[in-house]
Amino acid sequence: MKVLMFTDPMGSLGKTQEEEYEQLKKDLELVLGASVEAEFNVPPWHLKNRSISLYIFDFGGMGIGCSDTVEGMLRELHKAAIEHPDTLFVIWSSFSWDRYKDLMEYELGDAAKLPNVVCFDGWNREVILDWFGIIPETKPKLIVPKVDDGMPE
Repeated sequence: MKVLMFTDPMGSLGKTQEEEYEQLKKDLELVLGASVEAEFNVPPWHLKNRSISLYIFDFGGMGIGCSDTVEGMLRELHKAAIEHPDTLFVIWSSFSWDRYKDLMEYELGDAAKLPNVVCFDGWNREVILDWFGIIPETKPKLIVPKVDDGMPE
């Protein structure tokens, strides 16, 4: 699965941006139950003519002028989501998701809501699994050995 990610350059909670990317990749692989091919530091306005399955956007909120910055980026993310209806756009942080909801409510309107833009805050893994049609295994697989009973197959 091809995944593009973008996080703010400040990192978060004592992690550098690179460490944050690696953690996001590990978290995503846990959610999907598979490895992913990830490209980091791809802002939403660099998605033209790109074929991707999943775009992760995680922009914190502690920086100066961050609200204006993230709102501009979320407008670009919304445009990219319109241009890429088969790509799931996951807003990873509650700060960014709250800004996106404000953008929808006060600027774009409810009619502009897109089914391929979702929030992952709080480990809501079903939103990602549902998009890709992944059914998580809830029961262990039973391996039944073949028994030679002398009967033809």
